[in-house]
Amino acid sequence: MRAASCLTNVVCQGPCLWIGDHLDYCKPPAILQDQPSKLWTWVPEGSEWVYLIKVVGFTLAYVPESDTVYFVNPAYALRNACPPNTVVAAQCARDEGGPPRLLVVDLLCERGVAARGMEPAARYARLQELQQHFVEPLCALQWCGERTALSDEFIGTLPHVVRARVGVGMTPGDFVMEEF
Repeated sequence: MRAASCLTNVVCQGPCLWIGDHLDYCKPPAILQDQPSKLWTWVPEGSEWVYLIKVVGFTLAYVPESDTVYFVNPAYALRNACPPNTVVAAQCARDEGGPPRLLVVDLLCERGVAARGMEPAARYARLQELQQHFVEPLCALQWCGERTALSDEFIGTLPHVVRARVGVGMTPGDFVMEEF
């Protein structure tokens, strides 16, 4: 077990030893090649994948890089009204001159029901509905849309350096990556 990075040290508090079966929905993001995607977003330079797990009364974060589950700092936690047994994939990124932020990208499970079989656009639409449970601006829904909208001009307006474009895969938590 490796220690968490400086980003997750801010977002996460102490390690959690009890996690139930929530890790069944979490896996290191699969980076696929040559799979078409209609829903695209970006990967900030230096970001880490983090899975937010809402259980009754608190939020956990699974960090695949360290293979560890943590309690989430309340400033980044999902609100208590968020449906329990919900798991979302996010990127922990630092904007230039700002604190780390969690950018939520994909829905893996809601109320204990896996999002398998849902189209990426349907999962994103459901995330838009769940956005009311994110503690903004530190935990926010990341924009996803048409690949053509991710022009160099648009990417240049973002508050962080962008490493790659990613397409959201048909399977929750899978992505197609185009490195710059």
